Formats: sequence, structure tokens, C-alpha cells
Amino acid sequence: MNGEMLGASPEELRSLSGDFVRAAQLLSEARAALTAKINGPLQWHGPDSFFFLHAWNSSHAPTLQRAVEMLQSTSRSLLDQAAKQEQTSAH
Repeated sequence: MNGEMLGASPEELRSLSGDFVRAAQLLSEARAALTAKINGPLQWHGPDSFFFLHAWNSSHAPTLQRAVEMLQSTSRSLLDQAAKQEQTSAH
């Protein structure tokens, strides 16, 4: 071998995993805060208000939740890859 690293740096994978966790937390908090405001006592009435409320609760908020879950899943995958990289490097 010529001294070049083959594979990923476990430390960098763990750091990236932490970034994904933080992004998931921020997105989750934003979704919750927006949902509370949108479902709260808005001074907005009429068909557009009803349409937006329905769209938020049936489509937009669930889409954000799926993004949170994807970030969390990817974070776990990065941690798993870091562990596997260390196992491979140890042999």
C-alpha cells in the first residue's frame, strides 16, 4: 500500500452523524412549533385557512416528520459504518 487511507474516517463519520442528529432535532422542533401555531388560535378564517390547515396537517407536517426520521436513520447508519470501518481496520 502507498499509505493512502482506504475507506472512511470513523471520526469523520461520527462527526457527520452528530450533524445529522442536530439537523433532525432542529427540524423536529420547527415542525412542532409551526404545527402548534397553525393549529392554534389563528386569526385567519375562510376556505383558504381551512385548505392550508388541512394541507399542513395531512401533507406538510408528515413530510417534515419523514425527513426527521430519514436524518435519524442516516445518523444511525453513519455510526454503524464507523464501527464497521474500525473493525475492518483492526484486522
